Amino acid sequence: MQYHVETINGLIRQTEKSNDRSIKLISINCGIVFWICICLVFFSQAAFGFEQIMGHARALSLGNAVTSDPPGIMSIHYNPAGLTQLNEGMQLSLGLTLLGTERGDSFEPDYNYEVSSPPNTSKFTAQMDTVAHTTGKAQSYQMYIPFKGPVHSLVMPLPLPLGFSYRKPNAKWVVATGTYFPFSWGSARQDDDPGRFQGKKFYFQHMIYTSPSVGFQVLKSLSFGISIGTGQSALGLDTDIRCQHDQLAETKERGNNIDGIPFFYGGIGPFDSIGTLNFDVRDDFSPSVNIGALFKPVSWFSFGVVYQSEIDINFKGEYQMSYSQELLKTCQWIRQQQILPNKWTQLGQIDKMFESGTIDMDGFKIPQRIQMGVMLHPIPEFRFFFDINWTQWSVNDMISLNFDKKLQLLKLPESLGEPALNQTIAYQLNHKDRWNWGFGIEYIPLENMVFRVGYESKDSHVPDESWNLLSIPQTHYIGTGLGLKLKKGMTLDLALGCHFKQKDSTANNTSINLNAHNPNNLFTAPYEGQNIEVEWRTYIAALNLTMPIEKMRIPGYDWLKSFRSKKEVEE
Repeated sequence: MQYHVETINGLIRQTEKSNDRSIKLISINCGIVFWICICLVFFSQAAFGFEQIMGHARALSLGNAVTSDPPGIMSIHYNPAGLTQLNEGMQLSLGLTLLGTERGDSFEPDYNYEVSSPPNTSKFTAQMDTVAHTTGKAQSYQMYIPFKGPVHSLVMPLPLPLGFSYRKPNAKWVVATGTYFPFSWGSARQDDDPGRFQGKKFYFQHMIYTSPSVGFQVLKSLSFGISIGTGQSALGLDTDIRCQHDQLAETKERGNNIDGIPFFYGGIGPFDSIGTLNFDVRDDFSPSVNIGALFKPVSWFSFGVVYQSEIDINFKGEYQMSYSQELLKTCQWIRQQQILPNKWTQLGQIDKMFESGTIDMDGFKIPQRIQMGVMLHPIPEFRFFFDINWTQWSVNDMISLNFDKKLQLLKLPESLGEPALNQTIAYQLNHKDRWNWGFGIEYIPLENMVFRVGYESKDSHVPDESWNLLSIPQTHYIGTGLGLKLKKGMTLDLALGCHFKQKDSTANNTSINLNAHNPNNLFTAPYEGQNIEVEWRTYIAALNLTMPIEKMRIPGYDWLKSFRSKKEVEE
């Protein structure tokens, strides 16, 4: 009888174990199905920084809605108070980020537009523009790599973010530092792309080299943190330039139509390139501060808030300006004539093929921002995150490119009877403050596994009246990812993400930085006469591995640890 009871009990235990395994397998399978569905949604949208375009894989997979539960050592950026959630000892976080971008700009002419030309001659209409009825594509990501310079690639690999932390046993404070990109954006086009008049190659980025940080647990439920970032900002532009002015149009018209005589050596038209400007500027010391708080009164709820300071940038660098053969030949013909109206003689002053020197930029700042959010954990299998953030983009009202001398390019408007530019090209930005929001969901089928999905809505800070081809439109961001707890205290986070904007249109004569005539600056709107439609996508793949340094085989670490132990014993 006792034997049968033991047998039955054994069968019950085996059945319970089998049920447990079945439940775990069902949970894992549900999680995998959930993640695959999200990936399918992601790739269907992606059939094709600015802020936080690069970051920790967990944050990217949750739509950056992590202020209330920031990701490990990268709490440095998202909310320094979250450092108090790190384990004791020394921790190392290694990252890998892959970036790709794809942007399409379609140009359709406004049939009511024309450039003035001499009486009784044909008009230069928008249909005659070489960019009309074409689509430009930016398919490479452009960045500045320290000690190397600007590079571009279809897929840009970066071994970041990288972080380190230390916490004494039973300590309420944690120290950390990290290297990462809080801001980044860049693109590259072919040299003959129709979008080349607003950037064949462009990049803007801010890189934090080191970020000494500390988090302190004031109460069991309340923590504060601060991070001081030492960073480098870099900006570069390589662009063709054209000038849609009626007097230049006249050189083209007279050069083509006066009894076979090659007046103006053929002239230069309103749709022709007059040259190429290339510059790279940097600020190698642009500090910033992040201050955060984290409140977690119960296990199923937390609230976080972070303030990220404004970064005042003093860009300085070098430029090269080259002028087109058509412009130089036209100006040469003018110089060779004995008698010409006064309106032409000044134009003949352009005689150099190349100019170079130093340049600086005034007025650009990376704006301050505030982000706050909540985390809810109502049932063991799910956690929900929601964040809102405000960014003060309005600090960027106007920027100025200041050259070390008055270039021939800057003499051109004055030669054409327009306001002089002296040594400066000014861009009216009129950026607007913006509120954005995002949410994320974690599904936890097992203690050592979590599936993630997130969404973020990003409203553009660039208004229609100052839009250009380098602007980032209002976008949607979808992220998905997976988190695993490995052996020896290691964790692995994976993420896929996509920023996308299906279509955004700018009608002709809307933006002074794109297609509206601006008599105060002839170079900022090179697409007069064109209606422009933009389609934009950026892809992100990220991996982060966090581990205790004690588990790593670092040369000399065991010796250092034993030396410290001996010293402590002697003391």
